Amino acid sequence: AGVLERLRPGDPVELLMAALDSYGGDYLPGYYADWALVRRRHLQEHALTLLSSLLPRLAEGERHLIPTYAKLAFKLDPGHEPSYLALIRYHLDNRNVEQARRHLGSYQEAMKDLGVEPSPEVLELVGAFALQLGWGGGGRVGGFADY
Repeated sequence: AGVLERLRPGDPVELLMAALDSYGGDYLPGYYADWALVRRRHLQEHALTLLSSLLPRLAEGERHLIPTYAKLAFKLDPGHEPSYLALIRYHLDNRNVEQARRHLGSYQEAMKDLGVEPSPEVLELVGAFALQLGWGGGGRVGGFADY
């Protein structure tokens, strides 16, 4: 936890990856004293901040790690929008349309559960990809019916 806490979002990708790879999950799981809960939440939020910084900065040879880091983010916050955005973009860039649709559905469900509207950035990403594939019309994307 100490190494993770010393890192900042702009730190080198290699350092962020090493710290997040060694992140063991919840601090003192099963222990519910107020101070432990506060520290646990702080570490979770800091890890999410670092993940938000890391995902878009992964180089071409590291992009295959996006699903792994997104999975870590979803353990900490099932509605972590930057991870959904990176994961959907990753699958669309690789023409894994069904995977992108599946993650988009998970994103939509998470946003609905939170009572939040989908991000304009995600809508723009999906819309741009839909245009490339010649999907939809009238602003609606085939297979992405909620948009």
